[in-house]
Amino acid sequence: VVTAANAAPGANANVSVVSNLANALWRNVDVIIGGENLLQSFDNSYNIGTWFDIVLNSSSVRAPYLLQKEVFWMDDADNKDNSEDPAIYLALEGGVRPATVNRGALKRSKMIEQGKQVTLISDLNCSLFKSGKLLPHNLDVRVSLTKNYDGYMLLEA
Repeated sequence: VVTAANAAPGANANVSVVSNLANALWRNVDVIIGGENLLQSFDNSYNIGTWFDIVLNSSSVRAPYLLQKEVFWMDDADNKDNSEDPAIYLALEGGVRPATVNRGALKRSKMIEQGKQVTLISDLNCSLFKSGKLLPHNLDVRVSLTKNYDGYMLLEA
C-alpha cells in the first residue's frame, strides 16, 4: 500500500483493508470451459459470495491461517457503528491514545502498515478447481479476473 505520492504511509496511519482482501481483489471472475460459462460473477458478487462462504463454512480454528494467507479477519467491535468507523488510531486524549474501536481493522492494518507487502494465496471459488478428477486434454479453459477499484479494498479515515 502506498500513498498518492507513491510513498509508504506513516506509522499509525488510519489505513486498513476490507475483511476479505484476497477475494475483494476481483470485481468480476469468469471461468469459461469449452464455450460454457461455468462461473460468471457480476460486479462484486464473487467476493461477497466468498465472504459468506468463509464465514458460514470455516471454523474459528482457521482464523489465523486465513489472516496469513488471505488477510481475512472479521471486524471486531462492540457495536455496528464502531465496526464501520474507519479510524484505527484514535487521536491522543491527554497524552493517552484511546483503544481502537475496531480491533479487526487494526489487525489487518498492522499487516500493511508503512508500505509492507502482502502475498495473498487464495483458491478461486469454482467447483471445477476443487474437483479431484482430471480434465480432458486440449480442453479450452479461460479464466478472466477483473481487478477491483482500490477504493473498494482500502479503508481510510
